[in-house]
Parts: sequence; C-alpha cells; structure tokens
Amino acid sequence: MLGSKISACFDFVAEVGQEVDSLSGILRDEMMRAMLDAPLMQKYSVLKWAGDYRYSDSGWTCTDVIYDLPLIIKRRRTVGLYLGFQISLNGPGMRVGGNREPLLHVFCWRSGPASMKDSSMAFPLKDEGENLQDGSLFVFGDENRTPRSWAFTIALTGINTIEDVRKKVIKPMQALLLGAPAREALTADIGGLIHYEGIEGKPGDYTASVVEA
Repeated sequence: MLGSKISACFDFVAEVGQEVDSLSGILRDEMMRAMLDAPLMQKYSVLKWAGDYRYSDSGWTCTDVIYDLPLIIKRRRTVGLYLGFQISLNGPGMRVGGNREPLLHVFCWRSGPASMKDSSMAFPLKDEGENLQDGSLFVFGDENRTPRSWAFTIALTGINTIEDVRKKVIKPMQALLLGAPAREALTADIGGLIHYEGIEGKPGDYTASVVEA
C-alpha cells in the first residue's frame, strides 16, 4: 500500500505541474494581449517574457514559478518596470499569517528580469519599504512615485476559468497600471482576493484572509 501511495502522490504532483504550466501560459497570453491594447499601449511597450523557478530544499519538487514582462515607459524610452506573476505552491511565497493555500501574486515592480532569488513576494517581506493600501495592495517604495511598484494576491483556487483570469487578474492589473487606487482596482466582488493585515512588532509579516465575493 505504501508504494502505491507514493506513486499516487507523484502522479498528483505531475498533474498539478501541468495545471500550473497551463495557467502560466494563459496568464502570459492575457497579460500580453492587455498590454497591446489602448490605452496601455499609449504608455508602455513590451519586450519578451522571462521566467524562473524555485525548488524545495531537496530539489525534488518545484514550489514556485515566476514570470515577468519588461515594460518600456514610452516617455522615458527605457525599461522602467517588470510586469508579471508568481505562483507559489509551498514555502515562503505562500506561508503568510498561517495560510496553507497556494497563492497567485500579480506584480509590477522595478526589479527584473524574473528571478525567484530577487522576488519581493517571500514572507516575511524584506523590502521594508512596502506600504499596504486598503489591505489588498502592496506598494513598494514611494507610493506617490509615478509609475508605482505594486503587488496583489489572489488565492490560486479562485482561478478556475479564463473569465476568472480576466476579472481577477487582468482587469485590476490594467486599472493599476493606469494609476487607479487600490479601492477602485481591487473591488469587493473579486472573489479569492487576499486581504492582509500587518502584525505588530513583526515587520514584513502579515495575517492573510480570503475575501469572499
């Protein structure tokens, strides 16, 4: 029985990996499509996707995947931001405030290309310059700087269809890139949105709860 359970576990991990690869492809396609539409195309141009992975300490399983897309700010003519996402199935990318569910982090920040080593979304956050807005949006560095660096999180189990991707990832992403505040971009009807609260005396650490639509 033990042998069959081990084999079943590996079959399950392989199936999860296929689902993550499929979702990653959909997210990249939908983000690229959004960036090629006006009005975002008037502000930004894009380069090519980059990606990276993080593995467990044993090296046997992949715990996180990250992809980002360099954005050229047209009025500056240089790469100024990296737009992307991080899927965290285990480890510091999802273990926040007692959470044990896989998470999808959507971000736009100044570091890149994609590297798990340099990812800001590992808890406790080490940036020390993050500012939490409306419990759902991390703004890194100077929140008044234009354009901003930011990140928000969706429970991975809340992304099941292409409509979920467009409503919960693409629509708020577009709004944030155009400068909308958290309360307008991350609305209460986004089921699966993660709400964070800072923990007193523990910089960079937060409690996390799922917002029900």
